[in-house]
Amino acid sequence: MLQDILQYYIQKSDCSSIDFCYTFYLPTDWDYKIREELFQPLFLKAGLIHGNDGQGRLMFMSELDLTFEFIQMQQRINMKHGKRYIICTVDFQSTFSVDLKMISAQYADFAVKTRTFSPQLLKQVHFEIPYNGLKEQRSSLISCLEKQCESTLSSEFIDTMFEIFSQKFKSFDLSSSYPFQTVLSFRPFQHLSSQQLKLYGLNRKEISAIQSITSEDILTHLSCFAENVLRNKMDELLGGTSSTKTKSMVIICTTQAWGNPELLLLLTLVEKCSEAYSEETTKSYQLRRDGTVNRLSMSDRHVRFASIQLFKSQIKKFNMRRNPVILPNNATTEQPKSSSKSTIFINIDISLTQIKTIFTYLNKHRQVEQKQNIECNMEPLNCFITQSDSYQRPMLHIPNRKDFWRLS
Repeated sequence: MLQDILQYYIQKSDCSSIDFCYTFYLPTDWDYKIREELFQPLFLKAGLIHGNDGQGRLMFMSELDLTFEFIQMQQRINMKHGKRYIICTVDFQSTFSVDLKMISAQYADFAVKTRTFSPQLLKQVHFEIPYNGLKEQRSSLISCLEKQCESTLSSEFIDTMFEIFSQKFKSFDLSSSYPFQTVLSFRPFQHLSSQQLKLYGLNRKEISAIQSITSEDILTHLSCFAENVLRNKMDELLGGTSSTKTKSMVIICTTQAWGNPELLLLLTLVEKCSEAYSEETTKSYQLRRDGTVNRLSMSDRHVRFASIQLFKSQIKKFNMRRNPVILPNNATTEQPKSSSKSTIFINIDISLTQIKTIFTYLNKHRQVEQKQNIECNMEPLNCFITQSDSYQRPMLHIPNRKDFWRLS
């Protein structure tokens, strides 16, 4: 399949197979050995890369790398070197899951505009909250209504109330960042008049109780469970560490979680429980910035953009470290055997009075081109020659040896 995709883009882009690089995303807890022993041989066997390509054409990135890159792009947290941060990732596949990762911000190998630090994973924990969507909400609503009403509730009344409850939460604009207090304190039945509710045989006290029901009241049992399990997992995550070094916590919601109106209540419960834990533990971390919870929605588009930024920084780092291939003066348009090596050759002819530079390279169409007499801010050779008083002969003197440039 990869070979078919490769051939499609070769024809579309009018380029060679060695012009393509590959990025492979792996779970955060997969170690380097798995990458080298499992996946790299598959790419070699498929002929997508060559044995002497090194790590330039096949790059491995973890989910944590992408998430951390996305956080830096959003600039919601003022990161500092060596400080610890908590990343809470909320996702929904077949179940509602929460991943808590404690990371340390370290200087990136190759810093770019949006990326100053790279993550060092210190500790991680995982837990799930059982949730069956609409079925769970309906069951919770029935329990809440029965608690508020002494009268026997008809199935027609329950169906009507559940329909109202569902429609109210579907009307929430998920692109907005609602404070969890706003969502949990929302009263879905407050607009119902007494006359409407009396039709179902309810008395005045029951009507008043129903009108005052909040979202959090409906999911009381889930709220208690989420609070207990998150507190235990936070104790596990922060156990044995100094809370003074933990600066901030950011909640990342995947598209599967944030794009589902049925999960809005659970997301806000996680935020509430996280802030409550911080207050109980004398602010072991900060969840807010400028009064707003550090919550970010990470879509597939964000993932792709973050991966592109990581790929660019990795390519630059790789190009800075690889050895060049020398192109002879009579170089033709023949493509090199491997694209993992530079196709640039700088010939500097140094005399006593002048410097002549010829820059030979392959352009984007893989045609050999040359540029001559490039200014390189290098003084003529006689500037480095001194006369020895002892031996009365010229000596080449370089006072401070440095790497004047690197090829990339």
